[in-house]
Amino acid sequence: MATSGSFFYDTDSITGNVEDVANYKPGGYHPVHLGDVLPKKSGTREPRYRVLQKLGHGSFATVWLARDTHGDYGFVAVKISVSCTTGTNNETNILRWLRANKQDHAGSGHVIRLLDDFAIQGPNGTHECLVTEVVMNISDVKNSSTLQARTKDISFQTMLGLSYLHEQGVAHGDLHSGNIAVSLPQLNDCLEQDIMDNACPEYVPVIARNPMHQTDSLPAYLVSAFNMIYYFAEEDLPIITEDSCVKIMDFGNSFRREDERPPPNTPSYIRAPEVTYCELSKGEVGSDWNHSVDIWHAACTLYELNFGTDMLGRMAGENYLIYNILQLSGLPPPAWQQYWDMEKFCKEQGVLSTIDLEASWTERRARRNNYLAKVSPRSGLEQDTDQLIDLLRMMLKIDPEERPKINGLLCHSWFAELDRGDPKSSPLPLADLADPSADPVAKD
Repeated sequence: MATSGSFFYDTDSITGNVEDVANYKPGGYHPVHLGDVLPKKSGTREPRYRVLQKLGHGSFATVWLARDTHGDYGFVAVKISVSCTTGTNNETNILRWLRANKQDHAGSGHVIRLLDDFAIQGPNGTHECLVTEVVMNISDVKNSSTLQARTKDISFQTMLGLSYLHEQGVAHGDLHSGNIAVSLPQLNDCLEQDIMDNACPEYVPVIARNPMHQTDSLPAYLVSAFNMIYYFAEEDLPIITEDSCVKIMDFGNSFRREDERPPPNTPSYIRAPEVTYCELSKGEVGSDWNHSVDIWHAACTLYELNFGTDMLGRMAGENYLIYNILQLSGLPPPAWQQYWDMEKFCKEQGVLSTIDLEASWTERRARRNNYLAKVSPRSGLEQDTDQLIDLLRMMLKIDPEERPKINGLLCHSWFAELDRGDPKSSPLPLADLADPSADPVAKD
């Protein structure tokens, strides 16, 4: 089997990382080249989306900037999954489900929009392809002054999008800052010629050391991702505009009530405690997966957006993550406690074994006030922080049964200053959002 070392040329020479060339194999990535038009002609299906640049990649897909040659959608993103997930990837089913259902909920505009989907047959198998609007990951623009000034609005839009998903019977399952994006309406004002002239992608030829490994499974080259921030700067376009809005994306771990629960695949630093304790107890306590996990994930995401850092520590090991959770959320239910020995951990690590929630949150309160004083100084910071912490503490109940439903959280006082739009645009009027019965998937 070919590995990365089985090829000439080093991909380290490319600015930013590229996908592992060894994953271009049966079951893996589909080889794509700039200028390809997807899908290939098949039956009544005509080629439509011309690949212009690469937007990025993940373990299970590559994503490409393309132009709709039919003219209906303009610029689009085409996500091409590895073939080993074909038929088992729930993202396609979830996005189709959302597309087919009503869109009059106020949060529907804060979920990535599926424009088209198809499958392509290639040398590495059959690949599911999703065509969506083009967005930019919020992590790429987190230092933008415009973004920092709109964190509360972004937080509300994220919660509103989650409310829409729950109203449709969908749990996201993997909500974190890496799966939250902002829309790019300004891209509609760009010309294909300008994008191609200013993109300047970097290439590395893919040439196997062993000629027998030079197969059709491989692309002719690997290419760097399109630096959209650089492009907008060159074109003197703002990264974030007044018309930009939040888009929740990546539904690979999502499920509906009738779906089989996917295995937890969330980063450990935001993983809900019931999932951790379920794993520690081998299923005796906690929960392997349920809708209240979204509330915990949303709290971690809101914390990161509004404190400028992770809540629990991205690099912390599992035991320290549990310890940090207990310091912010209190002791777990009695049935859980036998599966993690806090006294033993504290003695080994030389840390306090007492839990003082008020002291922990007082420290966090000071951190946030100091952060805001640097990035967005204004009057009323202390009250704003107090309201935000009250919201977070409601969402971070260690027992998932005690976490509020998403619709009630939208009415929290921290969001009161925002213009929430026309309540009539939502099947869940804001006056009714605090009604637990309005949230159909808050409990399994």
